Amino acid sequence: LADAGDVDHDGFDDLLLTQLMSKGSQESTSVVIHARSARFPAATAIEDFIDGRNGFAVTIPGFPTLSIAAGLGDINGDGFDDVGIARPYDLSNPFDFGSRGSVYVVFGAAVPRPPRIAAADFDGRNGTRIDGSHPSGSAGRSLAGVGDFNGDDIDDFAIGADLSEITNVSAGLAWVLYGRRAPWPAPADGGPARRSDRASRATLDVRTAPRRCLSSGAVRALGGATS
Repeated sequence: LADAGDVDHDGFDDLLLTQLMSKGSQESTSVVIHARSARFPAATAIEDFIDGRNGFAVTIPGFPTLSIAAGLGDINGDGFDDVGIARPYDLSNPFDFGSRGSVYVVFGAAVPRPPRIAAADFDGRNGTRIDGSHPSGSAGRSLAGVGDFNGDDIDDFAIGADLSEITNVSAGLAWVLYGRRAPWPAPADGGPARRSDRASRATLDVRTAPRRCLSSGAVRALGGATS
């Protein structure tokens, strides 16, 4: 559960929550619930409540063992707050104990919007995926919005990993990725990056994105979400 910020720009901050698996399916679901001045139901099933106005769901394929959610601020400068969903581990291959890790970014927008959004449909305008740099680094182990880190009036965010191609040890590393107004790259395949599909990974990863490296534990110091 995380503070999503004002994803639909209606003056009320929204909620972001994750659940590891959807009903009987091989995917995980994260849900943004829009706050409002009207009363909420005393109790309701999420699937019955979200309709594109009250909120929406984001589905990500695969077998996660951990899903981390965080509000990122307005990282594309359009006036709507954006959210991140980190998948540091993926057990699509149960015999592969290493995972590159990915962060799925969902850009805020006005309502109504589709009640369900598939990560496979991210096009750089509604969302994008950012992959880790180390085959077993578990990028997304920590995730945080950090405000306007570089003073360009666009919010930035940080991604932490257990391993990195720089240190290649368990010291960990974090990157601060700078927000920008231009459309973000669209993921190349819409699925989680694994060792076997390095050639088809998303066009944006932590090695090519505008960034600044931080030492181990920096995301925690910045107040980010961790497991």
